[in-house]
Amino acid sequence: MTVSAHGRPSWGETLLEEPFRLFFPIGVIATFAGVVPWVLYFAGTKSGYPGYGHGMVQIQGFEMAFATGFLMTAVPRFLEARGTRPWELVCGLSLCAATALALSLDYAVAGEVLFLAISLHLSVFVLRRLRGRGDDPPPYFAFLPIGFLSAILGACLILWPLATLPRLGELLVEQGVMLSFLLAVGSHLGPRLIYGHRGFPETTTPAAHRRLCRLFGIGLLL
Repeated sequence: MTVSAHGRPSWGETLLEEPFRLFFPIGVIATFAGVVPWVLYFAGTKSGYPGYGHGMVQIQGFEMAFATGFLMTAVPRFLEARGTRPWELVCGLSLCAATALALSLDYAVAGEVLFLAISLHLSVFVLRRLRGRGDDPPPYFAFLPIGFLSAILGACLILWPLATLPRLGELLVEQGVMLSFLLAVGSHLGPRLIYGHRGFPETTTPAAHRRLCRLFGIGLLL
């Protein structure tokens, strides 16, 4: 770890350990980008109902930036794995910012391709930590792969929709991705934040592994 003259980690090292510091501002900017079309629409300067574009910017720009920042910060800690590498941080930041920008400018196809890319990048990031983990994931993290599958499959089905289920991709993205991420993280951290639970559940026992498998099945059913 690089240490400054004051004995503290350098700014660059801090950002690698806590990527959310860079991703959260992107999410905030994307929030405003998602609201502006409504202002223009009701002011009469924008034609066409902005509901669909607004939803995509909010999910794929605003919420995905927050999810990426949080997961790239928390997953290495939960799994006792190596932290974010500089190239992973730069790649993730570039893809998140480009996704939000493309969707804000109504470049829908480019936005979906970029969202697919950031979803794949984040999936690989987590898989790499699983391979080198020092601890097993908490059982509720079984919902994480459901979120990644919803993002990847949803983006593909938006780009190449099924004739019989034309809105399936949109629904997977708008309802499946963040719901899965929230179930994974919120179910694990919620009781500790609300009720002050200090301990963390055992993750390496056969019972914990069976619970993880059951929760993964519930996620697929959902």
